Amino acid sequence: MIRGCFLRDYATHPERVDSSDVDIIVYPWDFGRIPGIINDLLGLRVPRYRKHEGGASVSYDVLSHDATGTPVLLGVDVTYEVRNLGAVLFAADEFLSRRTQFKSHF
Repeated sequence: MIRGCFLRDYATHPERVDSSDVDIIVYPWDFGRIPGIINDLLGLRVPRYRKHEGGASVSYDVLSHDATGTPVLLGVDVTYEVRNLGAVLFAADEFLSRRTQFKSHF
């Protein structure tokens, strides 16, 4: 299990994702486990990923299919610290220690 938090637009997750991407913050020790978890999910592929902020953030393009077989692309942006112009605004432990649980599985 990875402990983390969706940063926005999470009210309908996991039943429906209303945006083209999801933003997640995780602890640094879980950050490297994300690709394996995405690849282990049934029906998902990561055709492309991009590192940002010196490697503290990675954007994964996750490919799946809807019920009709139409391809669906979702951006999964994962970070362990929030930066802007190189400055660390807050780290995962600062953010995650103050989060509140929205649903029983988040």
